[in-house]
Amino acid sequence: MNREVYNNLEKMLEMENKSTITFMRYAKAVREMEVYFDGKSLSKLSDEQISDYAYYLHKNTKSTRTYNSKIAALRYTYRKAIKRCVADCYLPLKRNNKKSERIIPSKEEMVKIITNCQDLELLCFIMLAAGSGLRRTEIATLKVTDIIKGRYTISVVGKGQRERKTVIDDATLEVLRKYYVTKRQENNEYLFSRKSYRGYVNADEITRNLRNYLYGLGMNYTLHDFRRVFATVMYEAGVDLVAIKRYLGHDSIETTMKYINIEKYEQKKEVSPINEILSKTSTRSV
Repeated sequence: MNREVYNNLEKMLEMENKSTITFMRYAKAVREMEVYFDGKSLSKLSDEQISDYAYYLHKNTKSTRTYNSKIAALRYTYRKAIKRCVADCYLPLKRNNKKSERIIPSKEEMVKIITNCQDLELLCFIMLAAGSGLRRTEIATLKVTDIIKGRYTISVVGKGQRERKTVIDDATLEVLRKYYVTKRQENNEYLFSRKSYRGYVNADEITRNLRNYLYGLGMNYTLHDFRRVFATVMYEAGVDLVAIKRYLGHDSIETTMKYINIEKYEQKKEVSPINEILSKTSTRSV
């Protein structure tokens, strides 16, 4: 990568409080484009070459989401790091014509997922996503001090390094206590600690372990689907949309509404997602 472009990209993302993961994703998109043009800097490319590369991505990228992610990274790089105005027609985004709603686990499936999980750490991941609405990176980097004792609250640093607070229930707290006593490494500030340079579990490890576990149950859900479960249960329990938006760390109500599947769960008065999912089924000891 052209060093000047790289440095400008890193500086602009840092100024906008974007995460390291975002920078790595954008830098990867830039490197791939440079490789396509045999190492030529993006700043030296013509509009026609840029358009040709967008067409190449269109033909060779299976997922619309992945394609749009790469195009967005290149648009940002040209606009902010290279300081060059490239018309959107040369780097067009795709419309996703699939309007089908993302399927989330039913209450019965969530009960099965939670009560059959024999991996204590994985159970913590599941319950933090479904019971507190945390993203996988937020779970991975969760610190012991982030859990505010006596207030049923978790302090989270989410996307863009923005801090927010979300809820945690008794069932999840009990599982976390068991994990803290039996599994956590000493002298490490992170709850899900590892003996690595980062000190905490890799988010990809969470994804891999969950996928393998759910495969054995004949299911195909992601940890992010459990965030949608959280949003749906909270909404049908009567929690205000603005509060749910705040718990999830969303910028807009529109995004929060996309997470809610009101046909999956019956409306109740309780506002504890895990308690609502499990109903009278208590979380078994692990």
